[in-house]
Amino acid sequence: MQSYIRSGLTGAVAGGLATVPMTAFMLLAHRKGFLGEEPPRLITDFALISAGLPIHNKNAETAVSGSVHFGFGIVCGALFGTISRRARLPFSRVIGGMLYGLLVWLVSYHGWIPALHIMPPPEEDRPGRPAVMILAHLIYGSALGWIVERADTSPSR
Repeated sequence: MQSYIRSGLTGAVAGGLATVPMTAFMLLAHRKGFLGEEPPRLITDFALISAGLPIHNKNAETAVSGSVHFGFGIVCGALFGTISRRARLPFSRVIGGMLYGLLVWLVSYHGWIPALHIMPPPEEDRPGRPAVMILAHLIYGSALGWIVERADTSPSR
């Protein structure tokens, strides 16, 4: 049981760290005009408005949105850390992380996000955003898998 807790904690830390390059890529894509409004901001705004807590300060909105995005990355990382410990995959955790990142994108952007009417499904979304978000999730997944793999092979293990 302790090994699964440790794997979940390792995955959580890896998920937070993996969110950094993902977010940097998304910010660059946003600045270049490929993304439009960032999905984490749209999701956070939806959640806050639904809860009756709209934020009218742009800096506060950015801080909350970033925190929610990192929190989601941490939770997804914890799940990956736990699952990847149990799974005996025929490929590296980097590849497993990339597949996991695609799964997170699929479940989110074809699942709960359009189901809650936060954003349209990818085939109806603005041009460019789906491709950017797929790449962002591949970046997240590869970083996540790499960090978890390194943590599991470190000498202290």
